[in-house]
Amino acid sequence: MVNTGYMRELLQTIESRAPRAKNWVYAILDQITAEHLKSSGFSEFETYGNFLQVHHPESYGCRPLNSLRSGATLFGMSPNKWDIYYLLKQRYCFVSFERWNRKKGWRLWPCKLKAAALYGFACLAASAARRRDEKLGIAAILSGGIRVKTQVTTLTEQL
Repeated sequence: MVNTGYMRELLQTIESRAPRAKNWVYAILDQITAEHLKSSGFSEFETYGNFLQVHHPESYGCRPLNSLRSGATLFGMSPNKWDIYYLLKQRYCFVSFERWNRKKGWRLWPCKLKAAALYGFACLAASAARRRDEKLGIAAILSGGIRVKTQVTTLTEQL
């Protein structure tokens, strides 16, 4: 979450340090070189975080979350639902898909095949479980947060 007061302070600080009283947008753009653009260029999130760390260290807290910087290396710039499922199963909270870190073509296939296989097996397992439950005649009823199972028997089984 971004504190608008701190963000205004950051933008004023950027403008105050820019030569010739430039708008903060142009002050930032003037600092980005062609060499910077080969990698990530500029990160507003990182800039805001660094500003808070220096000027308002009491205003934020850190917590460890699983993240992956190289999502584009594994799945390219357009991950599909299988790729996302794979990343969720790996327990990643954040994954970056950055153009400077991407691979193309055949280099993506090993990871994409692994993700598709995992997704496919999960779908097969869920389908088999549904068929098993239907065959046994088991109905799941959610009542007050408690899962209750009742077995439906046929008239011939009762005789």
